[in-house]
Amino acid sequence: MDLSMSKQYTGHKSIKMMDGESIVDRIQPTLDQESQLFGVEKPSREQVALVVSALRMHPLLAHAAQYDFSELGKPDEVTKYWPIESSIGRFFRDASREVLDECRLRKDGSNE
Repeated sequence: MDLSMSKQYTGHKSIKMMDGESIVDRIQPTLDQESQLFGVEKPSREQVALVVSALRMHPLLAHAAQYDFSELGKPDEVTKYWPIESSIGRFFRDASREVLDECRLRKDGSNE
């Protein structure tokens, strides 16, 4: 199979993080920590890449951007710093917790 086309992306900006890492490599330490915390098998690099790619859906990003940009501890006050970015981060953290908490409960239940 010819992979020469796989390096041609639609964007004209660098796809690497500021320090030159790929996004998959950047989130790997968090994946390692959370897989241990929630008792979930660590995903492969390819599985991580698929999930990251799927998160690009515009309706998902728009919802995440409007999810919660309040100041911590002050739900009626918009945070001064990075409000949209904070909202997106909170959404992805909170939206995944339902499934992850179920995994942790199963793990904790099997350790009793």
